[in-house]
Amino acid sequence: MFVFKRAKTAFCDVDRTLVMWQEGSEWHSHKLHIKLLEQFKYQGFGVVVWSAGSWEWAEKAVRLLGIEHLVDICMSKPDWFIDDKQSQEFMPELNRIYLTDDYSTSNITNVSDKAELTKERQ
Repeated sequence: MFVFKRAKTAFCDVDRTLVMWQEGSEWHSHKLHIKLLEQFKYQGFGVVVWSAGSWEWAEKAVRLLGIEHLVDICMSKPDWFIDDKQSQEFMPELNRIYLTDDYSTSNITNVSDKAELTKERQ
């Protein structure tokens, strides 16, 4: 058994979150989300990158993006979530970041805003 000894953890998806796909096989990094990972890491969070495409793809994406120094664990996205609480009960909406259809981030205006909000909850 592996014990991840971090009190605070941030999880980040790969496709359409860290890696933005364009037509064909062209892609680019989502710089705001990478900046968020930098902020989380600086604040002492453990960082987990996951992908529905597999742990291998998560690891490859982290290496291609050159962010190995920010990431503690690469894993496949969970298929099941088993808990006694709904996710919104232990993770407020403020802590959940989603992309809109135009690939902008829906509930965050800039990295410093998120960093300040994160500090306030500590």
